[in-house]
Amino acid sequence: MLHNPFLRAFSPKLVGGLMVASSVALLSACTAAPSSSSSSSSSSSSSSSSSSSSSSSSSSSSSSGTVRPTSSSSSSSSSGTVRPTSSSSSSSSGNSSGSVATRVHHDNPFKGAKKWYINKWWSENAKRDGGDKIADFNTGVWMDRIGAIEDVGGRFGGPGTDVNGEPIYGLRDHLDDAVAQGADLFHFVVYDLPGRDCSAESSNGELEANDAEMDVYKHDYIDRIANILGDDKYAGIRIVAIIEIDSLPNLVTNLDLPECEAVGPQSTFGYGEGIRYALTKLSAIKNVHNYVDAAHSGWLGWDSQFKSGTEFLATVVKGGSYKIFKDDGQGTVTQEGTGTIAGATAAPGWASINGFITNTANYTPLEEPYIDPKKDVGGKPLRSATFYDWNPRIAELQYGADWLAAMKTLGGTKLGMLHDTGRNGWGGSKRPTKTASGTDIDKVVNDSRIDRRPHRGSWCNQEGSGVGERPKADPKSGVHAYVWTKPQGESDGVSNEDFVVDPADPNKKWDEMCDPDGDNHYAEDAESTAGKGVGTGAMPDAPHAGRWYSYGFKKMLENAYPKL
Repeated sequence: MLHNPFLRAFSPKLVGGLMVASSVALLSACTAAPSSSSSSSSSSSSSSSSSSSSSSSSSSSSSSGTVRPTSSSSSSSSSGTVRPTSSSSSSSSGNSSGSVATRVHHDNPFKGAKKWYINKWWSENAKRDGGDKIADFNTGVWMDRIGAIEDVGGRFGGPGTDVNGEPIYGLRDHLDDAVAQGADLFHFVVYDLPGRDCSAESSNGELEANDAEMDVYKHDYIDRIANILGDDKYAGIRIVAIIEIDSLPNLVTNLDLPECEAVGPQSTFGYGEGIRYALTKLSAIKNVHNYVDAAHSGWLGWDSQFKSGTEFLATVVKGGSYKIFKDDGQGTVTQEGTGTIAGATAAPGWASINGFITNTANYTPLEEPYIDPKKDVGGKPLRSATFYDWNPRIAELQYGADWLAAMKTLGGTKLGMLHDTGRNGWGGSKRPTKTASGTDIDKVVNDSRIDRRPHRGSWCNQEGSGVGERPKADPKSGVHAYVWTKPQGESDGVSNEDFVVDPADPNKKWDEMCDPDGDNHYAEDAESTAGKGVGTGAMPDAPHAGRWYSYGFKKMLENAYPKL
């Protein structure tokens, strides 16, 4: 699930009740799934061309010498705290004494949490590749297939094994480790919708888009997760669930793709129905805190897509109808229609979520310190440069603040944002230190921006990317936390078109955006020139999404910002 082709709508059309761009400059997000016990991610997006998103994740086997669990016994870590900066008391943590803790729901579950769970499998891989300085930080655990949970049967494997009979380290194993560590915060990713990553190649899921598979998603996937989270052993842990990366944003921008239309707003087995069910089941467990994926500024940042996106995502949660907007290509945004969401599950309401998350498994920086998108160069605003293509939202903090403000007008008044900062540091020797001078707008932007990607649509294993801000609670007004939902070191997708099938997750494929020598295909159908003639920015010799990528991990350490 990772790459997100995000597009800008010039002449949008209505498809299945939502606005889609027929001709756009695609921008994307990247994500990948972890290979050992941890996460898969994806973030595919809005391009009308096939957008891939590398998402697979928690496979227990390892093809590259990666540490993988061989047993389900838990291990505690005395040094494994995430070092959150916020102070304030936390609720009781794991139930090691045998007594049942009281389940508590927090407006911001990160604030006051004293010890954030450390995934020992990711930590050991990080240490092996020189990452001792970050190995004791919290990272997301990805449930990207039913076999990643545990105790599954039938076509999803036997108890304690994956589809190939390999031992897995499941959700319960991680939570038992959290109890042993005395951790009071655990965060994981829900990621297995039928027809997952409808615009992607590298992160397609295991469930097909139909009513029968939606039933499997509800009862063999979500219900199993809810059953584990509801165990009294975990009542004292603040559990954070990241809900279905890239899914709803794809329905804002990619409904012109048949695969996305099939799971669109009017489908009884669509993403809206699945997410409503997940939110309903998980929010019934008081110490579970849900955050819905909201793409990133390079995907839904243009005004037409931003307005359509906030309307649509809010409606998934609160119910009712949503407005659809279009952009005339000259900066004028008008309403084009309305839509509703089909399905058997009622909207769960605002109380079912704590907020939204942006930049999951992507590389967009929190801020561009040397660029003011409203400033003119040569009589043109900086946001009109080729790299930004008139997108007024150039970084995540502003995008998140605007998102919260829009949600407040739609009824979501007690929400906060998460930003995935695991890979958006952009440090190293090529990081600018000041605003460039000159009259050539593209040169000024390219010499001033800290985001060094060749194009904002580049999402796969990006050269020059680095570890970003450390996980931290309550860092800014309206921001619940900076998190590392996509663990560093886990590939976004395989580089070689002639790949060997991943035996643990054969649905993962090659995406041309992961080819270091390829062209950025998100601009091929764009009316603007953004991205034309530029490369993908992908690093070489990467394994399948979610598999450990030693070279990429070491590069992220080198380019960390703030420095390690």
